[in-house]
Amino acid sequence: MFYKFLIYLFSLFICLAFLSAFFSLIWWEKWDIFIGGVCGGIFFLIIMLLVKRLGKSP
Repeated sequence: MFYKFLIYLFSLFICLAFLSAFFSLIWWEKWDIFIGGVCGGIFFLIIMLLVKRLGKSP
């Protein structure tokens, strides 16, 4: 159970790293900071949803 959660976190971190590199190539630093904040908020929401699902499952 916990290993699946770690695998999900690892894959999400890799996706966020690719997204931040991609956006930093396209836009300026201001946009990169803004998108980083948005991605961080979405990432936090995904973690909370995963924790709630894992907490409900037996």
